[in-house]
Amino acid sequence: MHKSVMAERILTLVMTPERASPIVGDLMEDAPVRGDLWFWANVVRAALAFLWRQFTTNAPNLTALALRGLAFVVVIDSIYNGIGLPWLVKTLFPNGYYYPSAFKLVAMVFVLMAEKLLIPFGVGLWVARRASGRELAACLSLTLAAYAGRLGFVLVWNYCFNFHLPVLELGFPYFLGAAVLAAIIMRRRALPELPSP
Repeated sequence: MHKSVMAERILTLVMTPERASPIVGDLMEDAPVRGDLWFWANVVRAALAFLWRQFTTNAPNLTALALRGLAFVVVIDSIYNGIGLPWLVKTLFPNGYYYPSAFKLVAMVFVLMAEKLLIPFGVGLWVARRASGRELAACLSLTLAAYAGRLGFVLVWNYCFNFHLPVLELGFPYFLGAAVLAAIIMRRRALPELPSP
């Protein structure tokens, strides 16, 4: 894929194609002199600048949307852990965990990963659908709200019950990846077809 098309696709995640095209054109003019590293660094810098602009200009709306998304995550996660997960474990391991088959172990991994991937992906789609033109900023706001909520819960739990839960959760990268993937999918659906290389 030609680097100008790839750069334009990256920039259209946070801006309109009409705005991304001239930026890439300007960067392509200087790229032969300054090099590929300079080109890609400026593409990322422009994307981050526009993403930050979306955060700062729409902070109240993005915060409200992220908190609504977080409420959905908590409700769906509670239902999954309170009803769905025990039922699946009882179905997969009717005689307890003693010497499960390889199939049941693989099934259990998929069941546990559903919480880490499918719930954030689904809620990320819901949030991105409601933030037209700001899909990536909204899903990153959701991820930050989820992590701040988890951090607050863990700190309060550790203080009140003197039982130490891990502050850094391994599921955070999964949540971030799933939510960002949802934002990218929704953004690509909203855009007209970009030219092929």
